Amino acid sequence: MPKTNKQKEIEQLKNGIFALRTNFGELAQLMIMKKYKLQKSTNKDFDLIALDKDKHTIPVEVKFARAFKNPSSINENNVLHICSNCSVDVYSSEEWQNKDLFCNIEQVKPKLFKRLYYGIFWKDKVEIFCIDENKHHLFPDSLSHFVKDEDYRKEIRKDIPYFYLQHNKKDYQFHLKKGSLEKHRANFSKDSLTYEELFDLFSVKK
Repeated sequence: MPKTNKQKEIEQLKNGIFALRTNFGELAQLMIMKKYKLQKSTNKDFDLIALDKDKHTIPVEVKFARAFKNPSSINENNVLHICSNCSVDVYSSEEWQNKDLFCNIEQVKPKLFKRLYYGIFWKDKVEIFCIDENKHHLFPDSLSHFVKDEDYRKEIRKDIPYFYLQHNKKDYQFHLKKGSLEKHRANFSKDSLTYEELFDLFSVKK
């Protein structure tokens, strides 16, 4: 059965998302802003603004990754395949268990926000997680646990698996992969969007 115009547009949207470069982060911010009716921040330290029940401002950060199947290294044997398929070779949300999924949530600055939306753009949907102001204490509150220079390579918080200090020794990162994804799903799962729902979220209503 031939695809409708809308189905073609949704497919174009999905393919475009996996081909985006620096605009990918802005796309994720717009998605979260529209989905949860948040406001754009005028403060460069964080992305968005939420309001609590008393209309107090909650600084919000947004971090997403894409579930590419690309191997960690490129060589003369795989260079043609990787370059030809880098924007379409993507894991679905249910096929990653025995694969080398590696999504990095990086440049996390817990002192600058109180709520973090993060997640993965899969082949079949977008999965959204949230560590909100009630769980903000799960982030480290200082660098005092680093005794030696090489300590940044050590995992810091078991409640946020694979949570490390980055090489710059200022920002944090954590990994969504085989050994951690189920824990994030169990503790921080927020929502999911199909690509049709994402398309509708941005469609201009006439």
